Amino acid sequence: LLFGDCKRMNAKPKTKWLRSPEYLAWVRTLPSVVSGQTGCVAHHLAGYGNRGNTKVHDFWTIPLTGNEHNLGVGSLHSGVETWEARHGEQWNHVASTLGRAIAVGVLKVLDLGAAEMETQDFESNENYCNEVIELIDLGAIVVNKKAALGRENIF
Repeated sequence: LLFGDCKRMNAKPKTKWLRSPEYLAWVRTLPSVVSGQTGCVAHHLAGYGNRGNTKVHDFWTIPLTGNEHNLGVGSLHSGVETWEARHGEQWNHVASTLGRAIAVGVLKVLDLGAAEMETQDFESNENYCNEVIELIDLGAIVVNKKAALGRENIF
């Protein structure tokens, strides 16, 4: 064994972060979860296991205006704990956004068992969000790209 191989043997497996430009584009069309204003960015969940500049799953995002996200006083990136004390846990907003995506058909449920899934069926919104990710990873839930990009009437 080479010295470098020892490091790799003890390394933790890398998390596979799921990406979807179409889902992010849809989140940007939503009104802010804080103010209801439009013209939002898709904020990736912060402070829950993601280190440094690594972004979590694209499905763990919420719509925020630029000021609410990282430009203004009291913005999420100026202090996650303070922001959550004022506006609620990010997981609650992520679960709500995922639920809306499923309800309007941006996330299409292919597995009938997954279609029965409701946030109240889970111990926490974090568990609900993790289950949605697992179902996306397994192919039981897929992104309806036409709906996400506004090329299909979903309302």
